[in-house]
Order: sequence, then structure tokens, then C-alpha cells
Amino acid sequence: MSLSTEKLNQARQIAAEVVDCLGARYLPIFECLNAEIKRRQAVLSDLDSALEGVQRRRPKRRTVRRPLPKTDGRSSITHPVDTPSRLRRHIRGD
Repeated sequence: MSLSTEKLNQARQIAAEVVDCLGARYLPIFECLNAEIKRRQAVLSDLDSALEGVQRRRPKRRTVRRPLPKTDGRSSITHPVDTPSRLRRHIRGD
């Protein structure tokens, strides 16, 4: 399981407090967390450098396609499959 950078920063802060209170014996924990945070920052920096001058696109959202329920061909405002575009088509008679 991967930790978010925010969680790593929180853990690093806690580790720093532990080292401050209990001594250098716990310094390797802080160093490990600190190294991971710096590694992630370096990767993001490298990625930004590689993408310089490239127009960025937003990632596509993954959507789950579900089959629409069978209807009798009539539309009503309260019907769960009605969308604004479906209602417009129904009103126009398409």
C-alpha cells in the first residue's frame, strides 16, 4: 500500500518529535521517511522538467458503463434514465 505525501510528511514530523524526545537512537526512522519524501520530490521535479513545453492534458475519468433499463418508450421527468439531452430529444420528437 502506498502512502500519500501528506501522510509521509505527518509521519516525518512525528519521527522528528520522537528523535527530539527520545534521542538519536530513533534517527534512522526519520532519515528513512525524509529520504522517501526527497525521492518523491526529485521524481516530480524530473517529470516537470521532461514535460516542459508540452501541453498538459487532464487525465481521463474512468466511467463505468451500465446498460440502461428497458423503458416503454415514454419519458417522464421522474424516470431515472432521463437526462437533459434525452428530455430535449423527446420534446423535439427525435
